[in-house]
Amino acid sequence: MAIIQGRTARAGAIAITLATAAAGSAQAADFVIGAGRLDYRNDDAAYLALELHSETMWSLGGLDVGLGLGAVFSDASSSWLGGGVTALYPIGYRWFVEGSFMPGLYDAGGYATDLGNDLEFRTQIGIGYRLNERSAVSLAASHMSNADTADENPGVNGVSLRLRTNF
Repeated sequence: MAIIQGRTARAGAIAITLATAAAGSAQAADFVIGAGRLDYRNDDAAYLALELHSETMWSLGGLDVGLGLGAVFSDASSSWLGGGVTALYPIGYRWFVEGSFMPGLYDAGGYATDLGNDLEFRTQIGIGYRLNERSAVSLAASHMSNADTADENPGVNGVSLRLRTNF
């Protein structure tokens, strides 16, 4: 992955600050780190994702819902910072389905990764396996777009392998 520079580095510093603040005030439950590929219209890029999920705030028929903060950094110099709703649903002894919806601010970093707006919505769904009481792995698919809030809305799809740890 290319060295993170300029605006992407500033976005990383903001994400770490937000995550630290959330961990101190919201009784954070899970830290998630993921790595994968993004498929832009003209190119693709490797990316790193960091997320902080709160403890369960609502439980609806086995679906555990909470709040989360997320950050995505690509080797194409794009970055995204957002926050929203996260969910986890157990589907077996160790298996689960995870999902999230997070609006956020996007910095394209260049023309090839321009998604048409600074406001981008990220949706994600994945399937995971709990390794033990504190750790899990998952495979997730994501989509980020501006939901037609701009004249141009190419969107970007991603796939990632994620490690979730409880603290």
